Amino acid sequence: KKSSAGVHWPLFDCSMSCVTPSSSKKAKLSEKGRAKDNHPLKRAHDVREKVQKRLKLSDESGSQLDNDYECDIERNIREVQAILSTNEEIFYRCMRCRKQGTEQDDGNSTTFVRFSFDVVEMNTKKSTTQFIIYPQRSKKSFDTKPFSCLPACLDDIFIVKQMSSPFTTFIDYQLFFDNSLILHYEILGPFLAKLKDHLMAIQVCLGEIETWIMEASENIDYLEKTFAKKMDMPEADCSMARMCTCPAGTHAGDTMCLGCKQPLNEHRHFKHPDYSGYFFCPYEHEHKETKLFRCKRFQVLKECRNLSVKMEGNFRISNTKARKKLKKILELVAID
Repeated sequence: KKSSAGVHWPLFDCSMSCVTPSSSKKAKLSEKGRAKDNHPLKRAHDVREKVQKRLKLSDESGSQLDNDYECDIERNIREVQAILSTNEEIFYRCMRCRKQGTEQDDGNSTTFVRFSFDVVEMNTKKSTTQFIIYPQRSKKSFDTKPFSCLPACLDDIFIVKQMSSPFTTFIDYQLFFDNSLILHYEILGPFLAKLKDHLMAIQVCLGEIETWIMEASENIDYLEKTFAKKMDMPEADCSMARMCTCPAGTHAGDTMCLGCKQPLNEHRHFKHPDYSGYFFCPYEHEHKETKLFRCKRFQVLKECRNLSVKMEGNFRISNTKARKKLKKILELVAID
């Protein structure tokens, strides 16, 4: 700007400026560095590197994933799929015996139920001799945390989805595996190796559950072979009580009803054309069926009529001597 004296004055006072040539250069370099750090490919590389470091950390057993064999992608894909298929078969066999509503809120444990047949009872009422057996129910809780929780090295890489009802507390590992195949090969190798280890831990859990469930199968096989009869296996959540249709005189008067918890002699008798009769409970119940006397669930293995002798006895079939004794009696009954 020109003054009246003809002197040119600058539009801005350079002495007041905060940007010097040296600071301006530094700012440009800083901006360039930030631009480099925010580059999409650099960010992708950093994220992959972070996950790789997590996957290569040693697990609880101290094993490391830093050799080519453990990171062989093709081999691990085949092995993981094979483990998933085996786990699925065992899983659904075990879950038939799961007690509904027993999973903890965090999914750390699940209760399973099994039925065993231990003692054959032989009794005679009037002219009928029966061989009967009562199912014994037992339950046990198992640690199922691996079904619901991923190890730290696999967690937070994908959004985990649960299985469909009624197994909504458990992770859908087949879907989890399928989703993992989109990972970059640098990540996929160690990821699959870690996933394989975790699925094997799940297989160990399933094996423990199935072994416990199947402990009773030996007695069941013996009974089916001895009596040529298919055993009726109750459902996991079924009641051990049944509406009583036993022959007259089967239960003593002081036998407790499993429905109302009162003795039989306090029940009102009602004759029935097919059975010895119904016995109505002394107290009202919400459902008609539970108003009737209920005895313990049992299964008739063999029934004989008009034998020449009255027979009574119990046989614990897990005992070899008891099995031999039962075999002799069955032979006598067949001759009679």
